[in-house]
Amino acid sequence: MLSKKKEIPVALDIPKKIEGFEGQRACILPRKLLNFCAKNTFCKNLYITDIGYYPNAAFHNRAREKGAPQYILIHCIKGKGWYELNNKRHEVSANQFFIIPANTGHQYGADTTLPWTIFWVHFTGELAAFYFGLLMKQKAHKPVNVILNTSRQLLFDDIVQHLELMNNPENIIYGNSCLYAYLSSFQASEMKISVNENDIIQQCITYMKENVEKSLRLNDLSRVVNVSSAHLSALF
Repeated sequence: MLSKKKEIPVALDIPKKIEGFEGQRACILPRKLLNFCAKNTFCKNLYITDIGYYPNAAFHNRAREKGAPQYILIHCIKGKGWYELNNKRHEVSANQFFIIPANTGHQYGADTTLPWTIFWVHFTGELAAFYFGLLMKQKAHKPVNVILNTSRQLLFDDIVQHLELMNNPENIIYGNSCLYAYLSSFQASEMKISVNENDIIQQCITYMKENVEKSLRLNDLSRVVNVSSAHLSALF
């Protein structure tokens, strides 16, 4: 009787993508503008080199053996992912962020079954190391939990919109000036103070989306969320 030959499972190669995700948004500053930022009084302390948003980033995978010259902040808002740093692997879930230090070899990617949605920014400058220490503290490079903040997402959009208009130096200065507020929004103490205000902003956005056919005024929105027009204007 012939014996049945045992089948050896064949390892499947998982595709890897650096970018090219449907609905993604990315802005990479050219060398000329990076030189401008490095010398400009308003930008040189802290400025962006690359920034983007990758939704449902299936097969996202990036490896840099020698690292990058900038610090890399990745904020996961949905799904799961992972990163390897100093020969140690960390798992990342929704509402967590991590920062990869400059000039440090690393690899990161999306979970194969539940790929992450991420906001990311590469930043550098004379204060970049300070912000790395401020946000990561003594976490030993572990991911940090963070509360969802509508204001942070609006600020991200504002930064990208200005950086995309690269021919205008004022827009580059403005976008990089907003980076201070964007990074600071990841601090736990700031989140506890602002969470209620973020709820108000989200309520306004939801109401406007549900009433796009109406010509809404500031007073209309202030009545919906039960705050004064002046306070609502200041929040936005």
